[in-house]
Amino acid sequence: MNEDDLRQGPDEFDGEGKPASQVPEADGSVAAPPSSVPEHDPAVREYDAAERKSDAALRESDAAERESAAAGRALDDDAVRELTAEVKDSPKLRRATLFGKPFGKPFGNASGKPFGRPWIRNLTTQAQFVLLAMTIALFIITFVVQAFRIPSGSMEDTLLVGDYLLVDKTRFGPAGWWQSILPYRGIHRGEIVVFRHPVDPAEHFVKRVIGLPGDRVRLWHSRVYINGKALTEPYVVFKEHYHDEFRDEFPRGNWINENVSVEWRAQSQSLVRNGELMVPPGCYFVLGDNRDQSLDSRYWGFVPRESIIGRPLLIYFSMAGMSEDDEGDVARAAADDKLLTLRARISHALGDLRWRRILRLAP
Repeated sequence: MNEDDLRQGPDEFDGEGKPASQVPEADGSVAAPPSSVPEHDPAVREYDAAERKSDAALRESDAAERESAAAGRALDDDAVRELTAEVKDSPKLRRATLFGKPFGKPFGNASGKPFGRPWIRNLTTQAQFVLLAMTIALFIITFVVQAFRIPSGSMEDTLLVGDYLLVDKTRFGPAGWWQSILPYRGIHRGEIVVFRHPVDPAEHFVKRVIGLPGDRVRLWHSRVYINGKALTEPYVVFKEHYHDEFRDEFPRGNWINENVSVEWRAQSQSLVRNGELMVPPGCYFVLGDNRDQSLDSRYWGFVPRESIIGRPLLIYFSMAGMSEDDEGDVARAAADDKLLTLRARISHALGDLRWRRILRLAP
């Protein structure tokens, strides 16, 4: 063993004093000699240290990324939980319903249970529907259309007793600045109007407009004259065969009539000039088409503009009334057989329907 071999270190010799690189393997081959670069070379040590630092930096970077991802997920989960708690506990969001049903998923208190008992929630929902229906119906009746029934024959043969009308309330609006933006228009001569009775506003009448504000009106032998000219009225019928001075010669006739109101008799005296009745501003003179059997402006005076509701739009149903003879037959049948009474009433009802007038536009 020479001096160079001793400098290689004791760990590189086998038990017999030979270098470990020269010791044969189990199969008889000799292992390859180690690298010719000594392990204690400063360059090698620096390279190994730099590589270890690089690996440590990569591991730290991976750990930081994992911590950041975990923190982000935790933050998102916390935010979702906080928002959910706010939604459940917010009184305003609890009321975010449509007809009693919440938008999106069901909501409730902090435990996630719906508010109140089921029957209370159902009752609340039904009450909301009823309130909505009443509001819509009230709006339609107030501003759009209203149903009326013809109770008398004063407008025959244009409108019959038992006709059920829908009255258009959008045609004639009350006077005001809104007439320029809403589809209202003025009232014309010859139009049929529904109005509140000047004597008893709780009652509703239907007549035809004859005299407009500023007109001079008179009747002579049952014929109407407006401003000295005869009015053409193809819709008028006369069913009485006797002459009534007040009715047919208005306003020159005898004013002593049981149907004339005291107030109207006193008011009319100042409005009659040269045998003609002067229609004051904001008022209308109306008559029934069944001229001999109509209580109209001749008996109780003018109709103020604000009392006019609208004009008939549609006859949606029509049924003739039961005559006195038919009522007697039904009454006699009732004494014998109630079932027969029911059949008789149904038979009369079907027979009294005016099928051709149902769903017919009003004239």
